[in-house]
Amino acid sequence: MAKLYDKDTLGVSGPTGKAPRKSNRKKLLSEDYEAAIKKEHRDNPKWGSSVTKYAGIDLLGFINTRPYITNVLDYGCGKGMMQEFLKEHAPHIIYYSYDPGVPGKEVLPRCDTDSKGRFDFVITCDVMEHIEPEFVGDVCRELFSLTKYVMYNNISCKATRHYFKYGPFEGRDLHLSVHDTIWWRDTFQEEITDPKLSLMEYRMVERRHNTSDSGFNGRCTLIHERSG
Repeated sequence: MAKLYDKDTLGVSGPTGKAPRKSNRKKLLSEDYEAAIKKEHRDNPKWGSSVTKYAGIDLLGFINTRPYITNVLDYGCGKGMMQEFLKEHAPHIIYYSYDPGVPGKEVLPRCDTDSKGRFDFVITCDVMEHIEPEFVGDVCRELFSLTKYVMYNNISCKATRHYFKYGPFEGRDLHLSVHDTIWWRDTFQEEITDPKLSLMEYRMVERRHNTSDSGFNGRCTLIHERSG
């Protein structure tokens, strides 16, 4: 049974032991925002740890029903909770992680098992709503360009009522891009025009939450699959 690898201990290329490669990839966030989220991750032990709470069962469903999924890119991995979850429930999956706000995880990995460096399964959970508005389209396109088979995005559609405390973002909600499910669906549809996209599914989920006036917080799930 294969081990669960993390690219940060093995280099950008994943489980090969190769040294990290330099990348000409454009950063999809401002320098000020990068500094702000690094501080937030450092100061808030709970920030970036929601993936298994909101998406764990969904992700296992994809892995268990698609045997061709052998690796996962956790894009915006935060505290890396998905790695521990997969170790317990799907230890055959090779794990890659990326998060520009977490020291040591800022370099986007490349998958060695695909000629284009793509990953079988690319996931985000509580990531897209944190993207600066001017970079949302770029991130949508990058996520799909990294995807070989399935892309999964789980997005909060509500403000957090928690705010940045310092720097240029002081006073702004931690969710910079707050939109409803239809907006996210239309945005991904506009940005992703690949003819090999065989399936696009979207769902809206209402979850009880004490930070909302209505007592519920909306979440959007978007699933994209390639035909080949």
